Amino acid sequence: MLAAGHSVDLYVLRDTDYTWSVKNFPESVKKFPCKITNLNIQSIFSVRCWNTLWKLRNKLESDGCKVLHGFFNDVALTIPIAFLFSKIKVYTSRRDMGIWYSALSLLLLRLTAPTATQVICNSKAVAKHTADKEWKSMARIAVIYNGISPLQQQSSSSSSLPEWYRPSQNPKAVLIANLRPVKRIEDLINAAHKLAIAGLSVDFYIVGDFAEPAYYDFLNKKIAEHGLENNICFTGLLAEPREHLHLFDIGVLTSESEGLSNSILDSLDAGLPFIASHVGGNSELIEDAENGLLYNVGDSDQLADC
Repeated sequence: MLAAGHSVDLYVLRDTDYTWSVKNFPESVKKFPCKITNLNIQSIFSVRCWNTLWKLRNKLESDGCKVLHGFFNDVALTIPIAFLFSKIKVYTSRRDMGIWYSALSLLLLRLTAPTATQVICNSKAVAKHTADKEWKSMARIAVIYNGISPLQQQSSSSSSLPEWYRPSQNPKAVLIANLRPVKRIEDLINAAHKLAIAGLSVDFYIVGDFAEPAYYDFLNKKIAEHGLENNICFTGLLAEPREHLHLFDIGVLTSESEGLSNSILDSLDAGLPFIASHVGGNSELIEDAENGLLYNVGDSDQLADC
């Protein structure tokens, strides 16, 4: 957008570690393409929140702003109200199957559904779910699929193996996710156990960070119960998982809810056939028996067959 001559500013309700570092380290400021302003809104139910958003509206209108695109959940709840009847074209985004909905958030979304705010979804499944749950007209919903940038492969990637990698002749499957219960990693462990009983040895690599230590403990206990310690490896968070995809044979995703998975996009781009639960936008990426296989979420027997 900047290259096309547009002026772009980024406003955040509150700083993350990343936005804070961008603003406070000169080398990061030079790399980031636009100005970041922290509105310092800690709660959307505070008087300060709505006062700040009203001031932001006045500023943007006086600056001649043409388009406001609000990302993430708190913004989706507040911007349609704060910019009601504004001359600025307002968009918000939906990128999952509503796992963040609560009774209160749905009420607010339904009340603001008739506003002029447009909604951009990252899959047809998310678009339909948004229309059904939020009572938003499909005429005000558009689908723009996630995109991925080409990976700039490091020259050392193909010659040196990471320390977590276990060389073997077994087929190797990889699951890349933000590791929470909604990802249903236990289904993968159960499927691995069924394969072991059938005499088939497959190595599974699970890539990502655990937000909930109790879930990590639960999975490790299940792995130990099935005697799969030598077949399942948690790599932890990797800075660029795509650099390691050439080490694997199959990509897997076992989630009970997905919008449009970058993990699937990255794996298909790397040439891996993919096994995914038949939820959300997964079927918009996986053509069954063509570039991968789909199975019914929670069905470990079907997953093992795949």
